[in-house]
Amino acid sequence: MADPAAQSDVRPVDNSGLTNPILHIEELHRVPPLGSRVPPPGARLVFRDRGGRLRSPNGGYTAGEMFVRGPRVLYVIDVTEYAFEATFTLDRPGDGNSLLVAVSGFWAVNDPRAVVQHRVSDTAHVCVSALSARIDALVEPAALTAAAAEELLKEGLDRRIPLAEGILLTRVRAKVSEIEAMTSEKIVRYVIAEDEDDDPADPAGAGSAELIQEARNLAVTGLAAFTAQHGEAALDTPIGAALTRFQEMVTRLGAVLPEEPEQDDDAPG
Repeated sequence: MADPAAQSDVRPVDNSGLTNPILHIEELHRVPPLGSRVPPPGARLVFRDRGGRLRSPNGGYTAGEMFVRGPRVLYVIDVTEYAFEATFTLDRPGDGNSLLVAVSGFWAVNDPRAVVQHRVSDTAHVCVSALSARIDALVEPAALTAAAAEELLKEGLDRRIPLAEGILLTRVRAKVSEIEAMTSEKIVRYVIAEDEDDDPADPAGAGSAELIQEARNLAVTGLAAFTAQHGEAALDTPIGAALTRFQEMVTRLGAVLPEEPEQDDDAPG
C-alpha cells in the first residue's frame, strides 16, 4: 500500500450510470387505516417507526402489520443492479504528465436501511469518493506508468467493494492511459510544425510564428492603451485581468519561439 504522505493526487473527471437509489419517500398516517404495502419489482421498502428505528422486511407489511406497527415514513429503495463508469486523473511527479484512469463496473444497493440512514441521494458522490480514495491508496507515485498503475488497480479493484452507505460495487475494472502535458514549448512546437504544411506558392500567408509574435505585440499595445485610458486600478477589473493574462500567455509563447536564422546581407539576390 502507498505511503499516505506520498500518495498521488487523484481527481474525478466524469461519471455515468450512478443514479439516486431512493425512488420515493412518503409520510404515513394511521387514520384513515393503512392498507398493505409491498415493494414494486426491483425495489425494497424501508419503514421508519415512531421511535426512529428503520426496518426493511422482505415483501413489505400487510395491512395488519401496518396498523399494529404504525410506521411514520416509507422509503422505496431501488435495489436493481446497474452498470457504471467513472474517470479519474492522477498526477505523475517529475515530468508533469498525468494518467487517465477509466473505471467501470456494477453497483447495487445491498443494505436499504443504510442507504436511508446515510441519506444517500447522490450515489455518484458516494461511489466516486470511495473509488478515488481506493485508487489513491493502491497506486504508488513511483510506479505511475500506465502499465504499472493498471496492474496495481487490477489487483486492488477486481473484487466486491462494499460501502458503508449500503452500496456494493462489483466486477470493477480499470484501464489506464497516458495524458501528455501540453506545455507552452510543446504548443509552439506543434504550431510551428503546422507551418511546414503551408502552401509555398502563397508568399502572403503569415506563418504561425509570425502570428504569435503579432499577437504579443498587440497584447502589449492594447494593455498599455487600456491602462493609460482607465488607470492602474482598472487592471483589477475582469477586462483588465483578461488583458493582463492574455499578454502573459502570448509573451510566454513568444519566448519559446525558435530564433530566426540571421540573413546574410551579402548573399546574392
